[in-house]
Amino acid sequence: MKFLGLCCAAYIGVAAVAFPGAYAGVLSQFALVFALSLPPVFAVIAGVVGFVDNPAAPLRGARRRLGQMPWRAAKIILTFILCVAAYSTFKTNIPNLVPHHADPWLADWDEFLHGGAPWRLLHALPQRPTSAIVDFFYSIVWFAQWFGVLLLVAMWEGRERKRYLWALAFTTLVVGTLMAVIFSSVGPIFYDRFYGGDRFAELVSALEAGDGPRSVPRFARYLLASYDDNVAAFGTGISAMPSMHVAIATLNALFLGCRERSLGVPAWIFVAIIQFGSVYTGWHYAIDGYVSIAIVMAIWWLTGLFVLKTKPVARVLVKPAVARTSAPNRPAKPLAPAAPKLLNS
Repeated sequence: MKFLGLCCAAYIGVAAVAFPGAYAGVLSQFALVFALSLPPVFAVIAGVVGFVDNPAAPLRGARRRLGQMPWRAAKIILTFILCVAAYSTFKTNIPNLVPHHADPWLADWDEFLHGGAPWRLLHALPQRPTSAIVDFFYSIVWFAQWFGVLLLVAMWEGRERKRYLWALAFTTLVVGTLMAVIFSSVGPIFYDRFYGGDRFAELVSALEAGDGPRSVPRFARYLLASYDDNVAAFGTGISAMPSMHVAIATLNALFLGCRERSLGVPAWIFVAIIQFGSVYTGWHYAIDGYVSIAIVMAIWWLTGLFVLKTKPVARVLVKPAVARTSAPNRPAKPLAPAAPKLLNS
């Protein structure tokens, strides 16, 4: 875990040195938000952990868990806050590193794979109930799940905790930073604003309609204002490919499914809802989510190799056969002498 801490420190340090003013501003805002939001989420997760630890006396189980690991949990949460501020700093400065360029071919691929623009298929559903469901899960539940699973990991024991933290670090670095910079893009909702034309004008009109998701137009104006003023703040930064919403939901589904199979089913249903919502709201192309799911699953597999020391299936299947063929020849055990026949007297 020390090496993981050094990697996180390097990630934080690069953001703080490259964009000192932006990082300081974002960190102060994130610290305030987490100070207000983490306590209620922490109370819920502590209750869950206490019930799992001691169903007959959940409070006693929660006290036992919390008494064992306060410093370790505090280190994980503090490192998480510092890394999230660094991630947000990088995200805000993507256009300063690589100008937005990938949207035309991302939109073309979306239409090629789905036989048309995917958002049109989703907006054929009844708008009012669909928008309300998407707003609730995409804007509220996703954040609660993100923080909640992290707190669950911070209070848990075992190698799965180490695996999750490594996978979260790789997901933030690879999906949220490196690929976001390489495939610098703005998403369908901002396509016409940055590239001109009216390719997604109908989508924007549907989102701004009275029955559309209420949080989307408000947050879109917030993002555009921060972009125009070149200001880094809480939640700012325009980036489409890949989708971190889908990536984090996928990582949590993999972790929860490994911890308890019964949790895997609702967790993967949540991934589907977030993927649906990312396209419905216009924040992402459908392909953004597909790429995120594939990369996070690869990261989860790789962290299993070096954290849990799991072996590839081929090696597991071949090893017994090799062992049988390469075993040294041993002399056969002599048969026990047959009992002498008793002669009839």
